[in-house]
Amino acid sequence: ITFNKTTSTEDSHIYINGQQFQIAKEAGEGMITLDCENGIAYKNGVNVTKYCLLNSDGYQPLVLNPGRNQISYTYIDQLKIKPKWRTLAV
Repeated sequence: ITFNKTTSTEDSHIYINGQQFQIAKEAGEGMITLDCENGIAYKNGVNVTKYCLLNSDGYQPLVLNPGRNQISYTYIDQLKIKPKWRTLAV
């Protein structure tokens, strides 16, 4: 997932199917990449993981359900989700 965080004075939020994820204002402005599979977030090559995907339970990866998902966000633009398709051996 990549997105542009548009403010450094407010926390940004991503909402997926009613679950809120916070990107703290300390992450600053600019393009952030979230590698949800590995639990890493970075901006301009700098690790900003400790400021991203926070909720009341601490770090939580973004998970999409099969089919339609409701996604919204605040203080973010240019949100792009690139799936990592896998083939499981049978």
